[in-house]
Amino acid sequence: MDITSSLKKIVKDPLLRLSLIFPIFLSIFPIIFPDETIIVWFVGANYVAIFAMALDFLLTSGYLSFGQQVFFAAAAYAVGMAYLYIGVPTGAGMVLGILAALAFSLPVGIACLRWRGPYLILATSILPGFFSAIIGAARDWTGGYQELPGYLFPGRYIPALVETPDWFLNTVISYYFSLAFMIASAIILIALTYSKFGLIISAIRENEIAAEACGINTTKYKTICFCISAIFAALAGAFYAGNVASTIALDATTTGTRMMDAFFAILVGGMWSIVGAIGGVYVLTTIRYIANELQYTWSLAPYVGSIIVYSTMVLIFYFMPHGLIRTIYMRLRYKFFSGKRGE
Repeated sequence: MDITSSLKKIVKDPLLRLSLIFPIFLSIFPIIFPDETIIVWFVGANYVAIFAMALDFLLTSGYLSFGQQVFFAAAAYAVGMAYLYIGVPTGAGMVLGILAALAFSLPVGIACLRWRGPYLILATSILPGFFSAIIGAARDWTGGYQELPGYLFPGRYIPALVETPDWFLNTVISYYFSLAFMIASAIILIALTYSKFGLIISAIRENEIAAEACGINTTKYKTICFCISAIFAALAGAFYAGNVASTIALDATTTGTRMMDAFFAILVGGMWSIVGAIGGVYVLTTIRYIANELQYTWSLAPYVGSIIVYSTMVLIFYFMPHGLIRTIYMRLRYKFFSGKRGE
């Protein structure tokens, strides 16, 4: 995987250079909107964006797995339990969480990726239930299912990577950590997508039988892709435990909520596009934030907000089947950068 040449190719692309305006805007976001509530929402958007990118990268190979939610949850629990039982600092716990998810994803990938099409989805759909059952069965150690929906030992605090006496400053620090993780993840995954490895997994998506006929070990490449996706899903979960939630909620990590948020963002932004997945997350987060703020002046706002979110998605699916961000990208390229592909 020649990532260096991939990065050079990306830098030469005029539209991708133009898209750098967006991370610059995000870097000064807390200065433009110095409101704690808005920043908290976008901290959440950053870690969901990491999860969405992880899922989209796996979709590049043509496969969908519900197991990525489990890797998110496993990393989150590893961070919390490493701190509670061993006293491992949050930063080191995040590394342990990612390694734990990687160790779990390898045998799962080898076993499940021998299936194809809907059979893989069915095979991986049992993983969240399996993980939840383990957490519940080991409730004396994990906290299990509490009356307050499944928190890991309520009242046991898990510190963030960096903490100060100022709550607003903590929020800003958490935002910049999440932004740094998100941008770093985007750079790595975009480079991988543009690399020889990315071309191979795209070929597998288009025609796996033909790829095998060309001598490509499709199981090997799918497993590597699966594990890479698991690593970034685990990064999102580890960040959630260490910087978003002071306690870990079982219902927030093992249910399909995060999975659906990420999948909807991919559909809105554009499938098989890392940038599209990121853009989709911010589009949906902005709509949901506005709807949430309206509820203070209009009691029906949460319901209307949900209607607006889902109606927006339906309209995008109908008029822009390639996704909002990807469609904008293709139209700008056709109109302004035709014949300037940075080759």
